Amino acid sequence: MTQPVPKWLGVVDTKGHLHLDERRDFDRYLRTLTGKEVEIVVRRRQYKRTLDQNAYWHGVCFPLLMEHFGYTDVAQLKLDLMGTCWGWTRSPVTGKEVPIKPSTSAMSLEEGTHFTDWLLTWSAEEHGVFIPSPEKVAA
Repeated sequence: MTQPVPKWLGVVDTKGHLHLDERRDFDRYLRTLTGKEVEIVVRRRQYKRTLDQNAYWHGVCFPLLMEHFGYTDVAQLKLDLMGTCWGWTRSPVTGKEVPIKPSTSAMSLEEGTHFTDWLLTWSAEEHGVFIPSPEKVAA
């Protein structure tokens, strides 16, 4: 079984220098790799979808679509929406079609924004279901 690979967060300053959060932990981890070849990847930080996005989907979008389509199970609706938005692939285990992105929790902040925009457009244009945008929903 492979060991999980830790990741560290940081920021690159205007001079191009990397400043890591938790630098001591990073240095301690490096010492465990003494004499080993390593690979370093630096990329822009990916933010998970927000709790506000999740609350909006579950409090506004999903109930309206469940009622419109007659779903009784939000999990099945979410799977169908994720597949419709992100596409489908065949499961190597079951042979059934499954969403490429199986869960809203797997989405980044940007993907969550795309999903919301897609959901509002798709529901209105394809199915005549108006879903108010997040900024038009009373808290």
